[in-house]
Amino acid sequence: MKRAVSVVLFYIFCLFVYAQPEVPRFSDMDWGIDKNAVKTRMAERGYIFQSDIGNEYSLFSGNIFGSRAVIAMRYIDKGLARIVIAIKPPEVDLISSYQNAVRELNNKYGACENYDKFSYPYTMGDGKEVLAISIGKGSLLSVWNIISNNMTYSIAALVEQDMKLQIWYESPKYTEYMEKNAAENDL
Repeated sequence: MKRAVSVVLFYIFCLFVYAQPEVPRFSDMDWGIDKNAVKTRMAERGYIFQSDIGNEYSLFSGNIFGSRAVIAMRYIDKGLARIVIAIKPPEVDLISSYQNAVRELNNKYGACENYDKFSYPYTMGDGKEVLAISIGKGSLLSVWNIISNNMTYSIAALVEQDMKLQIWYESPKYTEYMEKNAAENDL
């Protein structure tokens, strides 16, 4: 009987572990690794180190979705906590680049929450989205909140007036840090 209970508990544990959503990571970059490990892994993946900004950031460049990109790695307590990717596709490809990024992220992490918005007289699908975004009358935003191991990881794909496609990966450590700073600033 003990053996049967042990086997059942083992299978339940395996199902629980297997059912956990994947922790979101850009280019298989582990959260919490230090700056030197980030530099090594980014170089292995073909990204070029550009510079460090103090102890908090490292900047890299490379190609993503067929366009040049700048990747900023943010460290908190010497561990990787946030990744911001900025891509400047040709204007004619801006909307399709955003849609491709959203599609790829949806395929990997599931459906997102969409917060695209346009102000009168512009609407999504009117063929004037790029103009609307360029004059501040529109923006594109999709957000994924992925819970894995009781921790929330966030990803956002964003296009605003600067006409760049940005993709943000944020760890629970980054969210905690930002919430703590916001609370301290409210005092």
